[in-house]
Amino acid sequence: MEKSSLVNNSYFKIALLIITSYFLFAGLYYAQGIIIPLLFAGLLAMLVLPICNFLEKKGINRGLSILLCVLLLILVIGGIVTLFGTQIAQLTKDFPLIKEKALENYHSMQNFIDAKLNIPVEQQGDWIKDNYETFFAGLSGVLSGLLVGISSGLGNFLLVMIYMFFFLLLRERIRNFILQLCHQQDHEMVATVIEKTKRITIKYMTGLLIEIVIYGTLSAIGFAILGIKQGIFFGFLGGILNLIPYLGALIGAVLPMLAAVVYKDSLFYALGVLGVVLVVQFIDNNFITPKVVAGYIRINALATVIVIIIGGALWGIAGMVLFLPLLGILKIIFDNIPSLKPFGYLIGEDKQEASAGVGADYSDWKAKEKAEEKPV
Repeated sequence: MEKSSLVNNSYFKIALLIITSYFLFAGLYYAQGIIIPLLFAGLLAMLVLPICNFLEKKGINRGLSILLCVLLLILVIGGIVTLFGTQIAQLTKDFPLIKEKALENYHSMQNFIDAKLNIPVEQQGDWIKDNYETFFAGLSGVLSGLLVGISSGLGNFLLVMIYMFFFLLLRERIRNFILQLCHQQDHEMVATVIEKTKRITIKYMTGLLIEIVIYGTLSAIGFAILGIKQGIFFGFLGGILNLIPYLGALIGAVLPMLAAVVYKDSLFYALGVLGVVLVVQFIDNNFITPKVVAGYIRINALATVIVIIIGGALWGIAGMVLFLPLLGILKIIFDNIPSLKPFGYLIGEDKQEASAGVGADYSDWKAKEKAEEKPV
């Protein structure tokens, strides 16, 4: 009797929740070296699964079709890493010039203020001058760290490819394992949830990738027209940052604007960069997200920001990259399990709220699913 009253006690439940959360986050932090490659492998496996299925339908055996997909992915990711690595290396190499140009612009700004506002240079605060060395040293350290991270990540990348190969090879066994964990009477419901989760997750991940590619390509073209150095890097960085509501678009605009101010002699180029970002944002909000990314899920802005902060605190950049699609997958699972639907509602958003979240509404999913299930 006492045991039952203890379990039902609200304070006991809160304490249990706090303790469980602590050990969960501690476990995620200390086991990140094991978990991160597995999660990346799982997400990449879902991305290439349609290609594997297509090759198998054409008569290629499973092992060979998976190997072809892995090799294709290695070529694509290798090309992207090489391109970005070259851009970052060039940016790091240009840092002495960037610092010199920044100081020149600072002195020009001081002279402008002196001429227009009659505030002598001696009376103007030296906060920028005193801190710009620290700022550029920190930024240089971040870029150098990215280069080192790209180089040292080769071993983890190969591990991810190996995991991905076996996830695809053993996908039916993994599915059957999940079914065996559940009661026999729940098998039909669990199988439905697994199938829906797989299909929507593939479309969701593909949609995010398409959005990043289109946003990055349009931005890079605009920056190239303006003659901004490392325009490809800033363009696709903006595409990735655009997934973060509000702040992502702001950061994605500020960085190339700073580059324009440093590399160019006129503020026209910085205003041009701002114009490019605003135009691409307009296209993204009104055409890309509603049309290209149609049929996926929506995560509201608050949940997106919180999960990115948690991911960054636990796993750094890898956590910020992984936690957003993982939250999307969780929402799919929540929406398909009746007892968890309130959680799916909490982190989601409706069409009327869809102004800054990630993904797109998929209210027409059931209609699409029924259409796909109709016999030919």
